Amino acid sequence: MWPANAIQPIQVDRITHWDMINDLPKTGRLTPHAPLGAGSNPVDLLYVQPDGCYGSRPSGHITMLPVSHNVDSFGYRMDMLPKGLDINQESWSWLLDRHPRCGL
Repeated sequence: MWPANAIQPIQVDRITHWDMINDLPKTGRLTPHAPLGAGSNPVDLLYVQPDGCYGSRPSGHITMLPVSHNVDSFGYRMDMLPKGLDINQESWSWLLDRHPRCGL
């Protein structure tokens, strides 16, 4: 979504509990001296760099909220969808919808 300019950078200083997020998603390491894990690392896509690209160098803006680590898919329970969503017209917009029916 970032390369398509479908989302805006998020200002880190607007995230009330930024300091409470552990280091794994913010640095890619469990401890400062731990090695980086093998494979894809979310921190490589986290921070917005001065040229507008993303990278692992900390900055004041991020591309996404680091809420999960090594999750490559999301699922939902159809029996728990909010009223008003048409299950025959699934859409990624459901994740971003700020309509009250979605509880955001």
